Amino acid sequence: LSEATAAQALARIASTVEDEVGITVSIGLSGNKFLAKLASEQQKPRGYSIIGVSEAKSFLAALPVAKINGVGAATAVRLEAAGIHTIGDLQQTSEMALVTQFGKLGRRLAHFAQGEDDRVVTPDRETKSISAETTFRQDISSPRELIQIAQPLCERVAASLTKKGLAGGTLVLKLKTEGFRIITRNRRLGHPTQRASVLIEAAVPSAAWTVNVSD
Repeated sequence: LSEATAAQALARIASTVEDEVGITVSIGLSGNKFLAKLASEQQKPRGYSIIGVSEAKSFLAALPVAKINGVGAATAVRLEAAGIHTIGDLQQTSEMALVTQFGKLGRRLAHFAQGEDDRVVTPDRETKSISAETTFRQDISSPRELIQIAQPLCERVAASLTKKGLAGGTLVLKLKTEGFRIITRNRRLGHPTQRASVLIEAAVPSAAWTVNVSD
């Protein structure tokens, strides 16, 4: 696809998701997975950003090293201890020096810093789970209200299972408390199902859940 065609396709996908699912999508378009992910983070929510391959190196230079995929808090501390604070600092460090100090991670850092990423994009893969979730405008503690909210989520999951020709075998419930602590509970169903009524009967009040699926 040309950049124009890809951009148009992504815009149509974002519009379809918003119309049919009711959520906004942030889009990033570039020459590889690393740059596309960075682009998608530039104008959230409902943003659309493009990073050209030719401008990638200059775009990356001012960003903190934590923007690189796989660089968590501990790795960022190690890099900063070595005097590397920005991706520009990485660009000025030889690949050999990075590999000597950070092993395989160092090689990945060296390539990402230059805007290079040879990971293959895999658009199709086996479905392991089907999920639906929602965010409340205010905290809800009433079991009755939570069950009412859970019903349409179960229906969305059931519809997705039916569309994909799959059946859910395990229900995984996830609830975020007012203190932002995540609580999860698993329940294996008596038999795989596509029915929303079976899912809701097996569920407890929750903010979101995932259904592991089988053919």
